[in-house]
Amino acid sequence: MVSPQTVQKSSPQVVVEKAWWKKWWFIGIGVIVGLSVLFGVFGGGEDSSVGGNDGAADVASPTTVARLGLEEDKAVAQAALLTLADFPAGWSEVPTRDETDGDAANKLAACVGRESIIDVGGATASTGDFTDPEGNVTISQQVGIAETVDEAAAQLAGLEEPGVTACIQEATRELFADLIENPPTPADSLPAGASIGEVTFGRLNVAPVGEQLVAYRLTVPISVEAFTIDFYLDLVLVRQARSVANLQFGSPLEPYATDELDRTVALAASRLPVQ
Repeated sequence: MVSPQTVQKSSPQVVVEKAWWKKWWFIGIGVIVGLSVLFGVFGGGEDSSVGGNDGAADVASPTTVARLGLEEDKAVAQAALLTLADFPAGWSEVPTRDETDGDAANKLAACVGRESIIDVGGATASTGDFTDPEGNVTISQQVGIAETVDEAAAQLAGLEEPGVTACIQEATRELFADLIENPPTPADSLPAGASIGEVTFGRLNVAPVGEQLVAYRLTVPISVEAFTIDFYLDLVLVRQARSVANLQFGSPLEPYATDELDRTVALAASRLPVQ
């Protein structure tokens, strides 16, 4: 079970402005759903080389054994998902809000050589957003099962290609800038004068699990009047044979605790089939 985490507010101003940033955090996390789905896509890609983060487990020799059936794999993917029972009392699960569309979203897909972030295809399953009682942490997951081990390994390896990090960083900045300028509804508008700072997207060290592991941290600073709030999203993909668990850990003000992240990733990896 994942332990709860409470985010400490370091500034009285943050408490005063709590309403806008908490509401907008859940809107902003929806923008990242497109990035998450993009990472979970299966299909295409000819590069079967394998990347990983520092200390990641070694990758097993690839194989071309095909799936037994699409519907069977979908059922396996669904069974491998985290559930609300994996979290402490007081957590909740709500449907994920997806705000990704348009040219900026397609640019995200192009960063890793995909034509679209909307059409995921294949055997996939998704959770909603698991949220702590304080509304400070959001965790979600997708599980995908590729037709072959080669295909699954290549999917993660594509994130290691030169230029991918910079491309995703810029595309994400455009997504959030567009969200500020064109909120989904008038009620979703940020206070006047809101602006986005320098977005960063870099490698994240996670305790090694599975046969292949790739992890990144996305940081998006949003400024309103006299202060800036950093929004963090940790993206972790772990592969076991043909299966990939794709997890997102979102929180404002400070990143999700490392030990809790490692524990959740290990739990997700333990549910992936071994073939």
